[in-house]
Amino acid sequence: MSGNGGGPGPPSVNLNNNNQMNNNDSQINVSSMDTVSSNFEKYDFDNKYQPADAGPYQVFLEHTDKNLGRLFPIRIGFYLQQVIEFRNDVIDIHSVGLKRVKVIFRTYKIANLLINHEILIKN
Repeated sequence: MSGNGGGPGPPSVNLNNNNQMNNNDSQINVSSMDTVSSNFEKYDFDNKYQPADAGPYQVFLEHTDKNLGRLFPIRIGFYLQQVIEFRNDVIDIHSVGLKRVKVIFRTYKIANLLINHEILIKN
């Protein structure tokens, strides 16, 4: 979110079972945390926070597979705590729907780091 009112919205990571990553309307499609492929490629998207953007910095994690159930914030928190960069920077994690979780970070750099982080690949 931009503090100037005209900037881009928060990055959104869509998790699905197609083992594909697409950039559609400021959303990033990544394989599901349950069925992630090891042949995942990293992408650098333009929908990242900039130094001038005001916090807090929100990243939405979502899976789009209709056959998967709820995405649990506690599970996302467990995975994020395994990465030292995320441990002291996560402010809050909560559900914003059945298949969507919002993660709020203190700094834009760490919020941007999650978008392409290997923790989404491994889990």
